[in-house]
Amino acid sequence: MARRRITVADDAEILVHWRAGRGIRQIARSLGYARNTVRERIAQATEAGFGQQGPPLSAAEWRAVLAAAGAGQAMPVPGGSQLEPLRERIAESLKESTTATVWQRLRDAGEVDLGVRTFQRYVRVRIRALDPARVTVLLPAPAFGEAMEIDYGRLGLWTDPLGGRRHTVWAFVVTLRGSGMHFVRPVLRMDQATWIRCHQEALAFFGGSARLWVCDNLKTGVLKSDLYDPQFNRAYRELAEHHGALIDPARALHPKDKPRVERAMPYVRDSFWSGQAFTSIETMVEAALVWCREVAPRRRHPHLRLSVGEVFREREQPALLVLPERPFAVVAWRQVKAHPDCHVAIDRVLYSVPWQHVGKTLAAKIGASLVELFEGDTLVKTHPLAARLRHQAGVRIRKATLSGGRSA
Repeated sequence: MARRRITVADDAEILVHWRAGRGIRQIARSLGYARNTVRERIAQATEAGFGQQGPPLSAAEWRAVLAAAGAGQAMPVPGGSQLEPLRERIAESLKESTTATVWQRLRDAGEVDLGVRTFQRYVRVRIRALDPARVTVLLPAPAFGEAMEIDYGRLGLWTDPLGGRRHTVWAFVVTLRGSGMHFVRPVLRMDQATWIRCHQEALAFFGGSARLWVCDNLKTGVLKSDLYDPQFNRAYRELAEHHGALIDPARALHPKDKPRVERAMPYVRDSFWSGQAFTSIETMVEAALVWCREVAPRRRHPHLRLSVGEVFREREQPALLVLPERPFAVVAWRQVKAHPDCHVAIDRVLYSVPWQHVGKTLAAKIGASLVELFEGDTLVKTHPLAARLRHQAGVRIRKATLSGGRSA
């Protein structure tokens, strides 16, 4: 198991969650860091004059602060100097004996003089992958407004009456943990634009945002599925930051990380989809909204003597984060390379960059009317979007809006 380095970006992620009011245990469990690592990073921020109370800082702002302070050093592995030469022998011994027994035999042989706790930490970090799925813990009832779980689920096949073409219909489902209120949006494709647009419609439906977004490891939301180092799609991360929320991705192949939305999928298929005949994608989307407002909220809340709709209106909705007055501007991000002629190519259109960036890979932020080129978090160049691309983008957005995600 390769040694993992803690970078400035990792520190920034820890401090974003810390400033949002989360405790050390919660941060360590969500992000996959040791509690001592989280505790040390918070202590560094406290010594630098930052407190947990205060205006939230974005990940980019935290990275700038930490880079200036020289943070981001790698954490040493406990007992590594003594135990690393013995790692293969320890791994073989653990197949037949417990950690405490292996430690006792090494200590009795005079090969180590470490405590059993240090030895156990070394085994967890360097030999065994900590698997929380093996432990079942009864969690307390979630706080209202704390989290919403997000997932796609397959509804079934639908034949378009106009052209006779068969489509696989997917349901974008968001479930609020506190009340169990559902939002369902049928879609025909699952690209980034659909992912972002469905989130916006869900937030508008609820009238606010939960503080945590627990999503699946889809490429439209999470680029790299990793317990210890998830990498978010940049547009999705900006959407969450715009609404003051934190993204807390579920681990791959661990449905228990988002159990409420997983349990909702069979219910959505049975109650909303089964036996229904829809004449168009528009009628399907409208029927889903009616189902979300009038049918699903009537079921009984599992812990309260109220319906889900009543719990949502009376307790969950007032606890949600208020939606920003300024709507989120949908953009697309791409990685582009600066060529020797001091240009980058985006959809066969060339945009100039300063000569100092030749040979570098830049991030291109493509909006409705502008193209912005970044190196890391530094803006390098801004260009008006080519007229041809503005027209194509407008056509795609209009068609996607009308078709509910249908390919243009």
